[in-house]
Amino acid sequence: MEDIAIEIRILDYLQGRLSETERSEVENLRKSSTTFDARFNEVKQVWEGLGVRQVPEMDASVKSNFQAMLKTFELEQHHEPTFWGSVRGMFTYTPKHNFAYAILLVCFGAFGAFLFLKHQSNVNSGAIAESDSKTQTMLSMLENPTAIERMKAVGYTQELLVVNDKVIEALLTTLDTDPNENVRLVTLDALVALADNPKVRAGLVNSIIRQDSELMQVALANAMLHLQEKSSLKPLKKLLENQNDGNALIKEKLAQTVQQLESI
Repeated sequence: MEDIAIEIRILDYLQGRLSETERSEVENLRKSSTTFDARFNEVKQVWEGLGVRQVPEMDASVKSNFQAMLKTFELEQHHEPTFWGSVRGMFTYTPKHNFAYAILLVCFGAFGAFLFLKHQSNVNSGAIAESDSKTQTMLSMLENPTAIERMKAVGYTQELLVVNDKVIEALLTTLDTDPNENVRLVTLDALVALADNPKVRAGLVNSIIRQDSELMQVALANAMLHLQEKSSLKPLKKLLENQNDGNALIKEKLAQTVQQLESI
């Protein structure tokens, strides 16, 4: 009976017996249901092939059954009685609810972003706290009387999230004054890695004339050449002048460095 009612409705459409509202319903159903569209095309082909012009009026019981079926379908779509039906309805796309869906998506997106940023904030806070702890440990270890502990302290700079001015000042002081040459060499390497900081560059240049070790002098000259720091020319030339009676190899190395920096 249901198939007959559908076919009669299609024939009414083809014969122009439907109102504008009813015609729109049939056209919308064709767009939303491939099954109905296929049935529509089948009936249309039969209608056009047989040259049918008149169709008997729909039996009252058939029409009544069709209307009842349509009403039941509408009730199932809009008033599902089960809990899961209600949940499913919440996530069933309905064009007239576009604005509501947009608001819902924005809310979900904002909530997700909040959770992500909160997590990142906790992670960053933990990392900063750990970095601060290592900074304090490093500064304390730099005062240790054992050279190996001071070298370990300098190594901590690679693990610091933020190298603040206090750390930089401590490293520059160690470079200039530590009694152990190996500690100073390790400190020089750590400072060269931080040379993007203008304070570090200035401190390295100032340290050139404060070094009495020829090894440290050559190491600093190599660092200046690596950094292409032309402001180091003046202290390097002064150091070269003081090498009149010094090691010939050291003097040659310093002269080469000055020449290369001048050509940059």
